[in-house]
Amino acid sequence: MTARRILRRVLLAALLCVLLASAALAADSIDKAIEKLKTAVANGDDSVTVSFLLSESYNKHLDAMQTYILSQEAWVDVSPRLPIIGYGVAGEDNSAIIVRLRYAENHGEYKDALDAAAAACVRSSMTDVEKAASIYSWLADMIVYTEQCDTAYEALVDKRADCFGFAAAFRAIAREAGLECTLVRGKYSSSEHAWNAVKIGKSDDGTGGVWYYVDASRVDGRWIPGHVDYKCLLIGSKTAASYGYSGGTETVSEEAYDFGLDFPRNGVCTPLMVRKDGFWFILGKKLKSAPYGTNFDDRSSTVLVTLIRDSDAPTVVYAAVMVDDVVYYSVNSYGDTALYSYTPGMPEAEARETGLSDKFGLRLDGRTLRLVQDGQTVQSAKLRKYSGFAGTAWFGYDADAALPALAEANIRLLGQADGANVFIGFYDAAGRMLSAQVLGSAGAISPKAAPGGCTQVRFFAADSGLRPIAEPLTISGS
Repeated sequence: MTARRILRRVLLAALLCVLLASAALAADSIDKAIEKLKTAVANGDDSVTVSFLLSESYNKHLDAMQTYILSQEAWVDVSPRLPIIGYGVAGEDNSAIIVRLRYAENHGEYKDALDAAAAACVRSSMTDVEKAASIYSWLADMIVYTEQCDTAYEALVDKRADCFGFAAAFRAIAREAGLECTLVRGKYSSSEHAWNAVKIGKSDDGTGGVWYYVDASRVDGRWIPGHVDYKCLLIGSKTAASYGYSGGTETVSEEAYDFGLDFPRNGVCTPLMVRKDGFWFILGKKLKSAPYGTNFDDRSSTVLVTLIRDSDAPTVVYAAVMVDDVVYYSVNSYGDTALYSYTPGMPEAEARETGLSDKFGLRLDGRTLRLVQDGQTVQSAKLRKYSGFAGTAWFGYDADAALPALAEANIRLLGQADGANVFIGFYDAAGRMLSAQVLGSAGAISPKAAPGGCTQVRFFAADSGLRPIAEPLTISGS
């Protein structure tokens, strides 16, 4: 078997358990234990047994094997914790560690999930800083913190991970994005912990650059969809020590990366919205855009809209998601539990009261927006897919079957639209009109059911002379 073939047999997980064994086993040195592990992986074995003297600490063998596993560049998805399931002494001189192995080549969904994650949060025109920030944001938003889920497989396929799973997943995506990244083992406070070190910036020959720490699990692992805490993004050794990190042996910058005024770690608290040419992100009350390649430089970013009135101090956006260019968000203000939505081009956001008693996170599940409190969905809303077209006041929206939800639509025009009439057209997948209806004046409208084969609905607005009205048309409803 060639070395290339061996490297392709990537470890999916290595779960170690200490079992009782007889004295017939000869004790293995640490070097011998590592050789056994390497041979087992090369052969594609399901397990390997390593023995040790009871007079010695089995932790030495475990630590050595764990360190070796984490050092292997191709073994992206190994479990770095290697937990002890059981250990006992039966009056003998020796005991054994059994390492159970699974291989990523037998689980194609892992590679698919890794590719999908990289496609969701990485663009080729991003800088190293932007890639690290985007991967951090995506993981913090998408992955539910779950104890004993300590592999990148569980993080990316099952969307569940503990700190080790977060670190393994960050490393896997970062390497897909071309970043140099390692997994760091140590402690947070007095607890075992894992995080990452990532290299930012380098010359064309690969030299140079500065290493920083990243912890996408954010230490406490609180999962609030649509809400991200950036305090553990690209921090230095001083900051890490002040937070309670210890034990990492990597040489990293003493100081945290300076994002400047436009991306303060304590001011941005929602996921980065990855678009074609740059990020959209929310800083306090403002929706901003930053082109790729600028590292969020405040001189390059643009304020798109103020989502919350300045008079509503100190209210800020709490959680947000974006779909079809529409930003849905909730706010961090006692008593304000409305769901807001902002459509580019509209003069202001629209609010819909939820009836909830406290602030909530937001999670997108297909075409359903889920409102989440304490990790549980407490309310959900179906989203219409609609988009504006310049020069005419009409919106298109992708339909489902007979479109029963259209009966709940509220269609209205903004601006100088007195006397306007609204028309609706039904189209098939090829864009051919199947039928049309005259809906009358803008307001509460109940369209008839769509004909069979309809996949898209388009709304038009025109004045009494049937001239298109170049005013924004909005569609709202559940």
